[in-house]
Amino acid sequence: MSPDAGLADRIALTDLRHAPRDEQGVPLLNGIRFQSSHLSTPVPEAFDAVLAVPTVTRDRTVRF
Repeated sequence: MSPDAGLADRIALTDLRHAPRDEQGVPLLNGIRFQSSHLSTPVPEAFDAVLAVPTVTRDRTVRF
C-alpha cells in the first residue's frame, strides 16, 4: 500500500501520524514513489506527512 494510491491528478497532503497498521503494529504503508523510483520503507516511521502532486516540471534555469 502506498500513500499516493488512488489520488490520480489531485494535489493532496496526507497526514501519516495515524496511518493504518496491522494487528502486530506494522505499518500498512510500506512504500513510496518518487518520480520514477520506488522506495520500500515503513512510510509513517520515515515521514510525518506526504505531499502528492500529479506532475512535476523542471525549471531548466535552476542548476543542480
